[in-house]
Amino acid sequence: MKIIKTILAFIVALLVLSSCAVKQNGSSDSNSESSDFIGQTAVMDEAYKELTKDTKTITVDGVLYRNKFQGDLILRNPKYGAEPVLSDSTGQYYRLEGTDHDLIYNASGVNKGTSENIYCRDIQWSELNSYYSTSSHFVYRCVVRTTGSAAQTVDVDKMDTVKLNELVRFCETNAYKSNDFADSDSIKSVPSASLGDKTYRFVMSSNDGLFSANAREFCVLDGSLVYKYREVMSEEKTLIIDVPEELSKYFLSIINGLSVAK
Repeated sequence: MKIIKTILAFIVALLVLSSCAVKQNGSSDSNSESSDFIGQTAVMDEAYKELTKDTKTITVDGVLYRNKFQGDLILRNPKYGAEPVLSDSTGQYYRLEGTDHDLIYNASGVNKGTSENIYCRDIQWSELNSYYSTSSHFVYRCVVRTTGSAAQTVDVDKMDTVKLNELVRFCETNAYKSNDFADSDSIKSVPSASLGDKTYRFVMSSNDGLFSANAREFCVLDGSLVYKYREVMSEEKTLIIDVPEELSKYFLSIINGLSVAK
């Protein structure tokens, strides 16, 4: 889905550039130019509608704002003023501080820091959606935690953002739930010692410092990546879930390339 959104955002940007070029170059046939421009505008409108079909809007001081511009990324530790700019039955909305963009945050939202609760100006939505869909606008890291030692944060030159988002969703889907963990067929119990002394966390952070994605935490068992679901310390056992094979191979290749002791 994120790939489709990225392509649509690229199409919108391309059509904007194309329409600007037509205006600058001029044309001997004004009717043809007008027809082309109208056609391009219609395509842009349809692409924008497809990109924003699952979004919500709010209006603050006569300005339209729209959410979900940053996809699956999370806003960590949002900073905002004391007074809301909007209060209604859906929540308390505040203007975020410390950002170059005009962003509104619903502090009453259920899923804190997610795209559901963060709004940008509607006229900036395509620009910001394109920015946060571009892999070069992020830094990538792997956090390695060794028992008895301080965690090491290692920069990773490249990381497949699609795979990282899949891994994040895998973690969210399999998050620990105290009332059903014992009944899941996908969960296995292994001796904690068999997992070694290292755990791994994969992180991507936007260059502007606002948003990040965080997949945690994993161990290596018999040459495969496993998700550390829950540790049962009283029994010296750990409950784990196998990471899907394709994701396991990809992130194991990153682990094997780290400049830390394996």
